[in-house]
Amino acid sequence: MNRELLSKAFGDIDESFIAQAYRPVPEDTSGSSGKSIRLKKKRILTLALAAALLLSLSVAAYAKGWMAPIFHSARYVIPDPEDRRPDREAYYTEIEEKNAVFEAAEQYMNERGPTPESVHLPELDDSEISLLERYYNGNMLALGVHLETDLPDFAVVYELEEDIREKATFLEFVDLQDSDDDLDALLAAGMQRDIYDRILEDRTDYAKKYNLRRQSAITLDGMLEQALPPEEYEAAWNLLLETGQLCVVRNHLFISDHILMEDGTDLGETNNFPFYFDPSIPPGSLFIQAFELPEAARGLDSLTFQLIVRHVQTFYYMDGLYGSVRSYSNPVGETLVSFRVENAGT
Repeated sequence: MNRELLSKAFGDIDESFIAQAYRPVPEDTSGSSGKSIRLKKKRILTLALAAALLLSLSVAAYAKGWMAPIFHSARYVIPDPEDRRPDREAYYTEIEEKNAVFEAAEQYMNERGPTPESVHLPELDDSEISLLERYYNGNMLALGVHLETDLPDFAVVYELEEDIREKATFLEFVDLQDSDDDLDALLAAGMQRDIYDRILEDRTDYAKKYNLRRQSAITLDGMLEQALPPEEYEAAWNLLLETGQLCVVRNHLFISDHILMEDGTDLGETNNFPFYFDPSIPPGSLFIQAFELPEAARGLDSLTFQLIVRHVQTFYYMDGLYGSVRSYSNPVGETLVSFRVENAGT
């Protein structure tokens, strides 16, 4: 079972059915005194179709002995020999060698069986990190990790900090910080006319009604329409119209690209690949690889390592109905989580 087969199997299923299964649902905010009304993400399939799809996929995968879907899906796509470019042979050799490691990791997981390990993170808003797949051969480390959180992607901030204008200085969703993101100014500065027309045409109904013409405001408005339930999206617009200001916070929960040993030794450069649309892998999953381990991490019978989980909030602030969107980021917290992996070659 591979990506091509999965694509064929799910090719006739409208992705909106699966997307709806992960739609955020409003959290009961009655009596809440918090600064923002939050949306609680439920990692529960709310549609029977999506549940049946995922269940049948899992059954098929396990029936075939496929215990490492993250390792399986992380392989590089290599062209058939007749389709390869002669000047890229060194590249093809390199990715074939990497794929051989992924295949060995997948085989190891298939033989060993799944041994997921989860750690609750109360200091990060009761999030949870799970190590689903792990492989260490004495020279490299490969991990399949899943982050589970009830943190909302976006939330409207109803009580603004007094110095928010001074803090929010980064102009969002534009290429140059010193540019004027008014679409007419961008058109005069060289924006292609078809791009200009498409941005205006693709605006939300609210953006068209109130004629938003700044690229940063149009972009944020489109993101909020997608991320918030209709009642929260409408409340955000009402707040902007009533007060002339809008602030929303976006939560980022992520794993640092630095992996540490117990003594603080950095395992070196890592590559992190998130999975968003693979139906065989839970949303919030990540493939992490460290191919060039330092000498201190090589040839051990087992390797104990620490993943750094971080929570950062980005505040987007819009000053006035026709103002630009500026932002600032605030680190909320981080924690170290220890795991252990046996050497697959011993």
